[in-house]
Parts: sequence; C-alpha cells; structure tokens
Amino acid sequence: MAALVLSLLVAVASAALTMRSDGLYCDRLASVTVLAMLAAFLMALSFRLLAKQRHFTILVALAIAALCLFADARFVIHYRGICHDLQRQFGHPG
Repeated sequence: MAALVLSLLVAVASAALTMRSDGLYCDRLASVTVLAMLAAFLMALSFRLLAKQRHFTILVALAIAALCLFADARFVIHYRGICHDLQRQFGHPG
C-alpha cells in the first residue's frame, strides 16, 4: 500500500510541475528530473515487493511509477534542447 501512495504522490507532483502554466519550463527541468529518479526508485521498490508477494496494488503502483517516469523523461528531453539553445543565445553559462 505504501508503494501505491508514494507512486501517486510522485505522479501528482510531476503533473503539477509539468502542467502548471504556459510557456517554457527551463527552471523546472531539474525538479522534473528528480521526480523521474524517484519514479525509477519506486519501480525498483515495486519489483522488489512483487518478488515477495503478488498484490494488485503493487502492480498498480508499478504502472503509475512507469508512466510517471516515461512522462517526466519525455518532458525533460523535449525542453532540454530548447532551454540549452536559449541559454547559449543569451550568453548564460549552462
């Protein structure tokens, strides 16, 4: 049950960061990357729990963490190039 709750918390935090407002999200890339790492950790935790006991809630937690990891990685990859180009254009180190 704890894995499911943690997966839902990470998914809600990820959704809040990626869908908060319109515009570029260069300042949120680090936070979304951390949430992706947390989702990967929750996937590992879910796999470990699945080895011990087979519960539907663990499978749901695994699915939520996997979707969160995929969405966060896609978000970071999409905006990373754009943000890097903007930093280079305006002369910011990055």
